Amino acid sequence: MLLNFRNLNVARVVVRDSRSIDSVVPFTVDVKERLDPFTLENSHLKASFDSNGLLSSISHGERETASVAIQFVHYGTRRGNQMMSGAYLFLPDGPAQVVEANAEENGVRIVEGSIRSQVVVTLPLIVHQVTLHRSPGIDGLHLDIDNLVNLSGQRNLEVAMRFVTNVNSGAAFYSDLNGLQVN
Repeated sequence: MLLNFRNLNVARVVVRDSRSIDSVVPFTVDVKERLDPFTLENSHLKASFDSNGLLSSISHGERETASVAIQFVHYGTRRGNQMMSGAYLFLPDGPAQVVEANAEENGVRIVEGSIRSQVVVTLPLIVHQVTLHRSPGIDGLHLDIDNLVNLSGQRNLEVAMRFVTNVNSGAAFYSDLNGLQVN
């Protein structure tokens, strides 16, 4: 039995990386040297990304909910006779240093499919992944953000993901206690 893969609605893959990747039937793989800003959307959300593959804004319906820039930062830890950072202590040695997203060195993979779309960005020490589900249920109402941080070979280094937004919450700061109290 011979299958015609051209009529299947399968994922399209876009890769910005120094390594080459070949197309695998039935998937289409586009390898690009330079990536333009792009958007992923479902029936509820529209997520815009910059040319480095990092989130730049989120829209709900026709209105932009928030301008969001994701940055990754790292801190050194205090040295000497002072207490060191650990599992429950955050004792930085100074202000945060931004982990630069370098278009020539960092890989970006965009997978657009009928069930979900995903952006994977490879930065120094970090693999950052944003997933947008295309389901009518609760999955389609939010973005999933996953970060894999590899600190092997590093000593006394703290890494954080920072959201730079135009959301004005005043003096209030909200936290969800690591997802334990999300309503």
